[in-house]
Amino acid sequence: MTGVLDTVKALAVMIAHVMSPVVNRTEIDSARQHIKFFLTKYHLFEVPMVQGSSQNPGWLSSYNFMCLLNLPSMMEEFGPITELWEGGERGEKYSQKLKPKLRGGMKGNWHVNLLKGVLQEDVLNRIAVPVTQKKECTSNPRDTRYFKYKSPTLFIANYNKKLPISAIRFSCGSWGVMVGNNHEYLEIQLQYRTSDDVINGLQYWLLTINLAAGLQKVSNEVHISNYCLLLPKLSSSGVPKAADSPLYCIIDSTWKDFRRYPSTSFPTLSSSINL
Repeated sequence: MTGVLDTVKALAVMIAHVMSPVVNRTEIDSARQHIKFFLTKYHLFEVPMVQGSSQNPGWLSSYNFMCLLNLPSMMEEFGPITELWEGGERGEKYSQKLKPKLRGGMKGNWHVNLLKGVLQEDVLNRIAVPVTQKKECTSNPRDTRYFKYKSPTLFIANYNKKLPISAIRFSCGSWGVMVGNNHEYLEIQLQYRTSDDVINGLQYWLLTINLAAGLQKVSNEVHISNYCLLLPKLSSSGVPKAADSPLYCIIDSTWKDFRRYPSTSFPTLSSSINL
């Protein structure tokens, strides 16, 4: 049990340093040190389970562990990891096409065979196939980028339980959660408290509900600018307690987060480096 706790603690500390919103030489060196410390703790935790067998250590057979060692150099070249986007076909998602073809390991001419296989598969996917005519949609499809709560009561129940929240941000800067089927929303407010609410690179905000305003109709003069998921701040036991403050971090549908910059006291969409 001690090995598990030591490994989890080392992981948490490593993430906190890797996800630092400020990058300088001290932070980079500290991140490199804590990555190696985590790998060491994981190795010590795993040794009794693989000792005496022909099985390779997990940190050696899993590429994700090895790739951790590249993060300090990425921080040095690109800046904060939280602002580095490698999603889509231009980045890490492309590895989904490569990993299934690496089952044989990295032996012999593996890199040439890997790329040939991917290119051959890509060519076959580009071959034209008959296209069936699709029926025209006569009704407007429901926007699935946000969740609609059936009633204000059900939303408030989820809020009191500190559950994740589906929220939207309007072009005017206000926030809300969609309720019912009449294109209505309940206004919520996100307030900055202290710099101590930055955990593992994410800014947490105090969430309150504007019950006095009641349900409001979405105006034609504004539009939804961001579709967001609000994640609660966890407690030492995991799930937030009922007495805990309703603190949430904000992730939008493009995997950007909202943070407070020195010149503002309200959530501002963070910048992103597109590769």
